[in-house]
Amino acid sequence: MVGDIAQLFQNYPQLAVFLAIAIGYFIGKIKILGFNLGSTAGVLIAALVIGQMNISVPPLLKTVAFALFIFTIGYKVGPQFFSGLRKDGIKYLWLSLFVGILGLAIAITLGNLFGFDKGTTAGLLGGSLTQSAVIGTAEGAIKHLAVSAQDKTTLESNVAIAYAITYIFGRQALLFFIN
Repeated sequence: MVGDIAQLFQNYPQLAVFLAIAIGYFIGKIKILGFNLGSTAGVLIAALVIGQMNISVPPLLKTVAFALFIFTIGYKVGPQFFSGLRKDGIKYLWLSLFVGILGLAIAITLGNLFGFDKGTTAGLLGGSLTQSAVIGTAEGAIKHLAVSAQDKTTLESNVAIAYAITYIFGRQALLFFIN
């Protein structure tokens, strides 16, 4: 039975993607002790579990899903972003530069310290800072590396896995510091 489900998802990876979204959205709404993960973290967790079935997602589906994700995030926070720039724009500029540079330095240091590959380090950076744009940037950079196609696939997978794992902690740290 499990083998049949895995075969179905391998033949039709879009089913696995939509199932991860549905299950993750449900997981994100569950409250335990007044705490919930949120839909984004829930989807990432569900995708990690479903992804263990060795499912290869076509590049077009990856691109469309990522573009929709970025669009929905922008649509949700766009108006707040521009009103915030009018009010305290220069403060946010300096804060974002500080956090970006510090986050990059820490990710590179940890990547070197623990011997992570470039994909894992990029996922660590993106997830810990909750910056989804790092995924697209990293995958674009990986395509231009002078390594084998298998190594590129491994690096791209490591970006997604490290992002999904560290996103949960990055989100909670962000909420902790904001409060």
